[in-house]
Amino acid sequence: MAKDNVIFLEKESMSKNKDKGPEELLKEVKKDMGKVALIISIMAVMLMVVFYFSMKLTVGTIEKKMAELYPVKKQVVILDKTVGDLQSRMKKIEKLPEETRKMIYGDILNEISQKTEYLSQHLKGSQRDKLREVKRILQELETSLK
Repeated sequence: MAKDNVIFLEKESMSKNKDKGPEELLKEVKKDMGKVALIISIMAVMLMVVFYFSMKLTVGTIEKKMAELYPVKKQVVILDKTVGDLQSRMKKIEKLPEETRKMIYGDILNEISQKTEYLSQHLKGSQRDKLREVKRILQELETSLK
């Protein structure tokens, strides 16, 4: 009894297809292909919507992070300016030993010049002339250091 109730779909569909002509089969296939194309296009639209909203969310997140970085950028600019100021000050400090040395040498030469002036006041003749010549040379050295 169970065998009598079993219907094989393949045989039944083949028998139905035999009754139809090729034009009718072509129409059914076109209808089925139209349904498939419609489903594929709906799925494509759905995917595009999903991609759009995911990109919108991603761009929104990036905008928020960029807004958070703006104050940091300001601080970096301020820090860069401060570093530039420090570098210029360091260059001035590096020049100080040379300037200090020149000042010390100038003071020493000035002191020697004053001593030669004192000696030239107490000496006479050619010794006085020689000391004045030494004083003139010392003054030239002093001015060249400045």
